[in-house]
Amino acid sequence: GIAYKTFTGPFNPDIGIGLSAKEGSWFLDTDISWFYDIIAFSWRVPVIKNDSNTTGDDKKLNDNEKAIEIKKKSVAREDSQNFFGWEILFGWMAYRHADTRYHFRLLPLSWFTWDASSDEKFYMFLPFFLSYYSEETKTGYFLVAPFYASQEEGDSYSKGYLVNLYWDEYDAPSNYREKSILWPFINWHYSPDKHGFRIFPLFWYGNWKDNESTISRSISP
Repeated sequence: GIAYKTFTGPFNPDIGIGLSAKEGSWFLDTDISWFYDIIAFSWRVPVIKNDSNTTGDDKKLNDNEKAIEIKKKSVAREDSQNFFGWEILFGWMAYRHADTRYHFRLLPLSWFTWDASSDEKFYMFLPFFLSYYSEETKTGYFLVAPFYASQEEGDSYSKGYLVNLYWDEYDAPSNYREKSILWPFINWHYSPDKHGFRIFPLFWYGNWKDNESTISRSISP
């Protein structure tokens, strides 16, 4: 491929333009960033498209085969024909749209990928509101930034309030519960096999089962 990029300093946009080839098609890739990539945007559009090469997104698969195919695909510009994405603070918050696939993350609360061609319910007003639910996997995400975020998978869930003010997590298969206040400073967890708590950096306590034995340990300065 062919690439060209400008470096004009942190207060002016850095612009990169390139032509890349894949499977007989040519694509125009564009990148714009500010403040040494603290804020960055990326695009890809096809310039010359070879329709004789059929990609995974173009194949007519049944619903189960499509779900398997989607899980194998990444949401990256290099693996797509049409792409748009942005990142803030070196990827702390990011959004990508590659063909029919989407990706959104708001660390540490949300990280997930979905496909518009599957039977899923999705609503968004980024970066403030996002709601997603899949009937097939029984997985859901809900975000009202920065006040509340949740992730559900069957009976399991993770909930966060005001980013890290309060976290509530539950894993149904292991009956494990964990709660945090001002993570990572105050935390307690419990399940049939283990329990413990911490008040960082003053005290940590853990109790768990190891075969036929029960181990208890505490740490303090």
